[in-house]
Amino acid sequence: LPRLESRGIAAVDLLFAEFRPASATAKWLDLPTRWLQEWFPAQELVQRALGLEEGQVRLRMIPAAEARNVPPGLAPAYRVVAYDAQGELIHDDDLLVLYDERPYLAAMPEFGLVHPSAAGVVLRAAQEMPHAWHAATDEQHFWDFYQQTILPALRNHVLDVSRGRPTPDNEPYFERLEVDGYFGWPDEPLGVYEEFISVGEALHEDVYFNTLDYLAALGESFCGRPIAAGGQVLPLIHDYSDARGEPLPREAARATVTLHAWQVPAFMPGRGIVAGDRRDLPQPLRVEVSEVELDAAGRAVRRLGVTLHYAGAPAAEFAARVLAQWRDLAGAQTGLPPGVEIELRCSAGGRVAGVVTPAAYAPDDEAEAENAPRAGSLVVGPRQLRTQLAELDDLPGVSVWPVGRSYQGRTGYAVDVHLPLATEQTHLSRAKLTLQKPTCFVVARHHANEVSSTTAALDLIRDLATEPALRRWLARVNLVFLPFANPDGAAAHYALMAEHPHWKHHAARFNAAGMEIGIDLFNPDTAFGEARFRWEIWRRWLPDVIVDNHGVPSHEWCQPFAGYNSPPRFRVSYHVVQAMLYGIITYVDDAARPGLRRAAEALRSAVAHDVAQTDWLHARNLFWLARYEAYGHDWLPETSPVDLHNDMLFFFHGVERAKDELMRRSFALRYPEITLVDWVTEVPDETAQGEYLRECAEAHRIANLAMLRVAAESAQPMQRSLAALPDGRVQVSFTRARRLEALPAGGIGADDEGGGEAHSDAAGD
Repeated sequence: LPRLESRGIAAVDLLFAEFRPASATAKWLDLPTRWLQEWFPAQELVQRALGLEEGQVRLRMIPAAEARNVPPGLAPAYRVVAYDAQGELIHDDDLLVLYDERPYLAAMPEFGLVHPSAAGVVLRAAQEMPHAWHAATDEQHFWDFYQQTILPALRNHVLDVSRGRPTPDNEPYFERLEVDGYFGWPDEPLGVYEEFISVGEALHEDVYFNTLDYLAALGESFCGRPIAAGGQVLPLIHDYSDARGEPLPREAARATVTLHAWQVPAFMPGRGIVAGDRRDLPQPLRVEVSEVELDAAGRAVRRLGVTLHYAGAPAAEFAARVLAQWRDLAGAQTGLPPGVEIELRCSAGGRVAGVVTPAAYAPDDEAEAENAPRAGSLVVGPRQLRTQLAELDDLPGVSVWPVGRSYQGRTGYAVDVHLPLATEQTHLSRAKLTLQKPTCFVVARHHANEVSSTTAALDLIRDLATEPALRRWLARVNLVFLPFANPDGAAAHYALMAEHPHWKHHAARFNAAGMEIGIDLFNPDTAFGEARFRWEIWRRWLPDVIVDNHGVPSHEWCQPFAGYNSPPRFRVSYHVVQAMLYGIITYVDDAARPGLRRAAEALRSAVAHDVAQTDWLHARNLFWLARYEAYGHDWLPETSPVDLHNDMLFFFHGVERAKDELMRRSFALRYPEITLVDWVTEVPDETAQGEYLRECAEAHRIANLAMLRVAAESAQPMQRSLAALPDGRVQVSFTRARRLEALPAGGIGADDEGGGEAHSDAAGD
């Protein structure tokens, strides 16, 4: 760039070599655009430096056949050609790049080869083949150590504790693998969007995903099933400054790797009772509330006595033993407010076989260690969440309740939002509310490093409870929120963020054992309580629509030791930002039930419409779409797909419910009779800070409000029917059709709030 400045440059061609193996049988994990990926964001840097417009800086690919006249490990990767205003060539130069070839997984070349850039010296002479000498960098030295020493040692540990049979059934295999490295690589901001160069962040990502993939491959090689929750992998990659940005003494690059043996976590469901392959409670003949004790004012429940009646003593005794194993869990999962005691009696023929008093629900320890991030961070951590939930719980129509405990013992909270109860009402019936009106369920922080979804959820709860223009929507729709779907990951992210507040921190993406918690969504025997949070909320509310607010990186995602791309485990590339907001809807494609597709289409149209009507968001989406196409889709549409609806990136497809693996992670695919759409929003918020975080949260909010609007406008009135029974009794039935339809031209009327009060009265106990 310095050689081109002040030379009257009017156009520049940026040429990069196609990256393909010479052999058709070679398995390279690098994409053919591997050199283009490493050049991002070259277009913008050239435009800014030379004062050019977007169309004056063009990206071109050099076919692989033209780039192979050099020795292996050396590539003519780049060429820059510049022209003046008359189209005359005034600059033409190229660059040879050194690279290595190594297996992605240690000693497992069958999983593919990768080609990280290398350092060294290249000697070029006219008319002669260039000569190259490689020189290992600090990160290459470390990577050799990690792959050749640490991963084999980890393999030996897993084989040792599993007695030579590593399977997912015995997860996790360790408590925590800490990689503590000091390398002295500061982040280098580029001044373009949220982009910066960070060797340390790239190594953090490589260590994390490579270790997870290594464990998965280990399980597949022994039992044909991947190990998905081996334990927590925590890469702590330091530069030479502390959390406040103060410089630390410089030393030689060094790293220490520590493996912590597995310990029984703070909260773990009992594993001693097994009925078949399940820890199931035997089905009672009936459940009877045998005792209710109120407080002194007679307005709140203090104690409940519940009797489970069984046909025979063996079943009652077995049930008592199961309940005793699960006593700690029951206190958190009854959904009762803190302070309510419950006594469970298992009875057969009038004789009580066992009495269990679950531990009372207690809030998390407020003294939990939690590093504070640098000043100005708006990211919500576990302690901040508890403070904000306590404030929200005091607002009219807002109810906060514990939904369960995570793997590490943190409480998961749900937040119900509804019209305030009438003065004489003391209790709320979710069953009545969900019968009377559609229910929308908003999930936040499924992946804990996707930070803005919690901010969006808490802001929307507050606004619905306090702003009349929004609160009137509650006359037609119920809302329930899960603001921290992954509390253990959120705690890890908050601690990691203390040193590097802008890194993606995918080490906090999954739970504290490295597992994608969505896998165990419908697994009643999971050892990870957070995997069941959504199920516990779903079975209480039976929501019509669910949205999972997700996120993608706020800046380039590159892993040099994984093919300079996002990890191979992902079918598509997340190398660059796709949009400020995009959506994903997968629905049941059933000709016999066309209403499911119509519901999905109605939601997609409503969200895309509201985004198009929001000028700043629409413009930002178009901007990022152009970058995504220039650096991905234009070259590799399969790995960088585009599916547009009204200028919005919206991935939309139907599946046959019985044949698709997604069914195990989607309520809409598993229970389409109840939940019509279970969809996803994505914003680039890994890890967003300050005003940019607010923008990401606002994008989520716009999509969530569009969902509420279409659910409210589609609400069907509750129907009541009477039927005379042969014995002279009368059966009264209530029904509500579940439906999402395209929005009419108007909005919700101003008189809706009055109708909401009737709903509130009917929903009280």
